[in-house]
Amino acid sequence: MAYVAKRCYTLGHGQLVSVISNRDELVKEGKTLGRAKFFLNNFKEEYFEITDFILACEGVLGSTEPFSPSLASGLTKSGYAELSDSEKGELNISNGSISSVTWLLERERGNVQFRKFLGTLDVTER
Repeated sequence: MAYVAKRCYTLGHGQLVSVISNRDELVKEGKTLGRAKFFLNNFKEEYFEITDFILACEGVLGSTEPFSPSLASGLTKSGYAELSDSEKGELNISNGSISSVTWLLERERGNVQFRKFLGTLDVTER
């Protein structure tokens, strides 16, 4: 097996690197490569499935009534009305705008056990 040698000549300062700094930097890189190999090997041993999803907006087109978010959104009609325009994230269309709440819809997987590696940010009290 062939190898390629690596040595640090500068660390971004334009000055030559001391023998000690070279060793320390290469040890750090070796640790990083070792960790990367460990995680990649363990990642390959797991079975991963990325779920199908759709981004959807809850809203009303062409209504003269103020937008009333669903109960599931966690927003009240008055609470939504008090949001600034930038917080509402209204969709602009050719004949006006649509007030909306954005949802991520994931395909239902039935009665399957799984580990989820991605989630929404924690909600903090306001």
